[in-house]
Amino acid sequence: MPLTNAQFSAHSAVWFALSELFLDTEPDDHTYNFIARECANSPFSSSEIKEILVDEVSPVCRINLLSVAGVWDGFDQQWLVEKIDRQRKRNRDAIIIWPKWLKNIGFQGFLAQQWQIIEQRINQLRHQ
Repeated sequence: MPLTNAQFSAHSAVWFALSELFLDTEPDDHTYNFIARECANSPFSSSEIKEILVDEVSPVCRINLLSVAGVWDGFDQQWLVEKIDRQRKRNRDAIIIWPKWLKNIGFQGFLAQQWQIIEQRINQLRHQ
């Protein structure tokens, strides 16, 4: 289902923030705080944000981490929106609906560590 303007605005803020994890730089406190702040200000629960990270942002951006000369200064917003929109359509139109345990196989190592840091900061911000 296409996003309404309000939904698009909320999603895109989270997409752009989470995409910072996939830049060709080492995330630092400033990066984690930015991501957590954007996510905490969104209408999404922690589990929804994790789903956005795993199902929408990671499939589009993770290749950058494998590039010799990857993007380091931020993804082009129009490119990111177009790619994630395509990814969302692929997810929606998938003939096979993967079980959660199988989808989470990719949620190991780097991504799980990053999520743990971000989720903790989101929770701190939301409970202040």
